[in-house]
Amino acid sequence: MTKISEVEVVEFKFTVPNLGLSAESARAVYNIGYKPGGSLELTKYAVVIRSDDGAEGQYVTHWGGTRASMAQTLALAPNLLGRNPDHREEIWNDMKRELRQHDGMGIGPIDIALPPRISITAKARDRRRAEAISPISASSIAQVANMPPRSRNANAIHGMV
Repeated sequence: MTKISEVEVVEFKFTVPNLGLSAESARAVYNIGYKPGGSLELTKYAVVIRSDDGAEGQYVTHWGGTRASMAQTLALAPNLLGRNPDHREEIWNDMKRELRQHDGMGIGPIDIALPPRISITAKARDRRRAEAISPISASSIAQVANMPPRSRNANAIHGMV
Protein backbone atom coordinates (compact mmCIF):
# COMPACT_ATOMS: atom_id res chain seq x y z
CA MET A 1 0.00 0.00 0.00
CA THR A 2 1.32 3.41 -1.00
CA LYS A 3 1.63 5.98 1.78
CA ILE A 4 2.14 9.73 1.83
CA SER A 5 5.71 10.30 3.00
CA GLU A 6 6.10 14.09 2.74
CA VAL A 7 3.98 17.22 2.57
CA GLU A 8 5.75 20.45 1.69
CA VAL A 9 4.10 23.89 1.89
CA VAL A 10 6.14 26.73 0.39
CA GLU A 11 5.17 30.38 0.75
CA PHE A 12 6.44 32.81 -1.89
CA LYS A 13 6.06 36.48 -2.82
CA PHE A 14 6.01 38.25 -6.15
CA THR A 15 5.30 41.74 -7.43
CA VAL A 16 2.61 42.39 -10.03
CA PRO A 17 2.93 45.54 -12.17
CA ASN A 18 -0.12 47.75 -12.82
CA LEU A 19 -2.01 46.25 -9.91
CA GLY A 20 -2.88 48.06 -6.72
CA LEU A 21 -5.39 48.71 -3.97
CA SER A 22 -8.59 50.47 -4.98
CA ALA A 23 -8.75 52.18 -1.60
CA GLU A 24 -5.44 52.77 0.15
CA SER A 25 -6.86 52.10 3.62
CA ALA A 26 -8.30 48.61 2.89
CA ARG A 27 -6.27 45.45 2.31
CA ALA A 28 -8.61 42.72 1.07
CA VAL A 29 -8.82 40.52 -2.05
CA TYR A 30 -11.91 42.37 -3.28
CA ASN A 31 -10.03 45.69 -3.02
CA ILE A 32 -7.35 44.78 -5.61
CA GLY A 33 -7.64 46.18 -9.11
CA TYR A 34 -5.93 47.66 -12.14
CA LYS A 35 -3.79 50.65 -11.21
CA PRO A 36 -1.65 52.08 -14.04
CA GLY A 37 1.95 52.47 -12.93
CA GLY A 38 1.27 50.76 -9.63
CA SER A 39 2.69 47.54 -8.28
CA LEU A 40 1.51 45.19 -5.60
CA GLU A 41 3.40 42.49 -3.73
CA LEU A 42 1.33 39.32 -3.39
CA THR A 43 1.96 36.34 -1.14
CA LYS A 44 0.80 32.87 -2.24
CA TYR A 45 1.84 29.29 -1.53
CA ALA A 46 2.50 25.95 -3.18
CA VAL A 47 1.76 22.45 -1.89
CA VAL A 48 3.84 19.40 -2.84
CA ILE A 49 2.78 15.94 -1.65
CA ARG A 50 5.10 12.95 -2.14
CA SER A 51 4.37 9.28 -1.60
CA ASP A 52 6.77 6.49 -0.70
CA ASP A 53 6.55 5.01 -4.22
CA GLY A 54 7.99 8.21 -5.74
CA ALA A 55 4.73 9.74 -6.99
CA GLU A 56 4.36 13.48 -6.49
CA GLY A 57 1.49 15.91 -6.76
CA GLN A 58 1.78 19.71 -6.80
CA TYR A 59 -0.51 22.70 -6.68
CA VAL A 60 0.19 26.45 -6.65
CA THR A 61 -2.57 28.63 -5.23
CA HIS A 62 -4.03 31.67 -6.93
CA TRP A 63 -6.45 34.31 -5.50
CA GLY A 64 -7.73 31.94 -2.80
CA GLY A 65 -4.18 31.32 -1.58
CA THR A 66 -4.35 33.75 1.31
CA ARG A 67 -2.38 33.47 4.52
CA ALA A 68 -5.56 32.31 6.28
CA SER A 69 -5.97 29.39 3.85
CA MET A 70 -2.25 28.60 4.15
CA ALA A 71 -2.66 28.38 7.93
CA GLN A 72 -5.41 25.80 7.40
CA THR A 73 -3.27 23.85 4.93
CA LEU A 74 -0.38 23.84 7.41
CA ALA A 75 -2.71 22.61 10.17
CA LEU A 76 -3.96 19.73 7.99
CA ALA A 77 -0.63 18.67 6.46
CA PRO A 78 0.72 16.56 9.38
CA ASN A 79 -2.48 14.46 9.34
CA LEU A 80 -1.69 13.27 5.80
CA LEU A 81 1.57 11.51 6.64
CA GLY A 82 1.26 7.73 6.46
CA ARG A 83 -2.14 7.84 4.72
CA ASN A 84 -2.95 6.15 1.43
CA PRO A 85 -3.33 8.87 -1.26
CA ASP A 86 -5.78 6.60 -3.12
CA HIS A 87 -8.31 7.19 -0.31
CA ARG A 88 -9.07 10.71 -1.52
CA GLU A 89 -12.67 10.83 -0.39
CA GLU A 90 -11.81 9.59 3.10
CA ILE A 91 -8.98 12.13 3.37
CA TRP A 92 -11.26 14.93 2.15
CA ASN A 93 -13.99 14.03 4.67
CA ASP A 94 -11.45 13.97 7.50
CA MET A 95 -10.08 17.38 6.47
CA LYS A 96 -13.60 18.81 6.20
CA ARG A 97 -14.38 17.52 9.68
CA GLU A 98 -11.12 18.94 11.06
CA LEU A 99 -11.95 22.41 9.69
CA ARG A 100 -15.67 22.33 10.51
CA GLN A 101 -15.37 25.60 12.45
CA HIS A 102 -13.60 27.37 9.58
CA ASP A 103 -14.27 28.17 5.92
CA GLY A 104 -12.25 25.15 4.68
CA MET A 105 -10.23 27.07 2.07
CA GLY A 106 -7.08 25.16 3.06
CA ILE A 107 -8.56 21.82 1.93
CA GLY A 108 -8.60 22.45 -1.84
CA PRO A 109 -4.85 22.90 -2.35
CA ILE A 110 -4.17 19.62 -0.53
CA ASP A 111 -6.91 17.76 -2.39
CA ILE A 112 -5.58 18.95 -5.76
CA ALA A 113 -1.95 18.18 -4.83
CA LEU A 114 -2.61 14.57 -3.82
CA PRO A 115 -0.45 12.38 -6.10
CA PRO A 116 -2.42 10.99 -9.06
CA ARG A 117 -3.05 7.28 -9.20
CA ILE A 118 -3.80 5.65 -12.55
CA SER A 119 -3.06 1.95 -12.68
CA ILE A 120 -2.60 -0.07 -15.85
CA THR A 121 -5.85 -1.88 -15.00
CA ALA A 122 -7.74 1.42 -14.78
CA LYS A 123 -6.31 2.58 -18.12
CA ALA A 124 -7.43 -0.65 -19.80
CA ARG A 125 -10.88 -0.41 -18.18
CA ASP A 126 -11.29 3.20 -19.32
CA ARG A 127 -10.21 2.30 -22.86
CA ARG A 128 -12.85 -0.48 -22.97
CA ARG A 129 -15.50 1.96 -21.71
CA ALA A 130 -14.52 4.50 -24.35
CA GLU A 131 -14.76 1.87 -27.08
CA ALA A 132 -18.19 0.80 -25.83
CA ILE A 133 -19.74 4.29 -25.74
CA SER A 134 -17.95 6.08 -28.56
CA PRO A 135 -18.16 5.62 -32.33
CA ILE A 136 -14.56 6.80 -32.66
CA SER A 137 -11.67 4.49 -31.95
CA ALA A 138 -9.79 4.33 -28.67
CA SER A 139 -6.62 5.37 -30.52
CA SER A 140 -8.38 8.61 -31.60
CA ILE A 141 -9.32 9.28 -27.98
CA ALA A 142 -5.72 8.67 -26.92
CA GLN A 143 -4.46 11.05 -29.62
CA VAL A 144 -6.79 13.81 -28.39
CA ALA A 145 -5.88 13.15 -24.76
CA ASN A 146 -2.17 13.48 -25.56
CA MET A 147 -2.53 16.78 -27.45
CA PRO A 148 -1.43 19.99 -25.75
CA PRO A 149 -4.55 21.78 -24.43
CA ARG A 150 -4.32 24.71 -26.85
CA SER A 151 -4.32 22.52 -29.97
CA ARG A 152 -7.58 20.74 -29.09
CA ASN A 153 -10.13 23.53 -29.42
CA ALA A 154 -9.32 27.21 -29.10
CA ASN A 155 -12.80 27.94 -27.73
CA ALA A 156 -12.78 25.19 -25.11
CA ILE A 157 -12.21 25.81 -21.43
CA HIS A 158 -8.58 24.94 -20.59
CA GLY A 159 -8.33 21.24 -19.84
CA MET A 160 -11.69 20.41 -21.41
CA VAL A 161 -12.19 18.91 -24.88
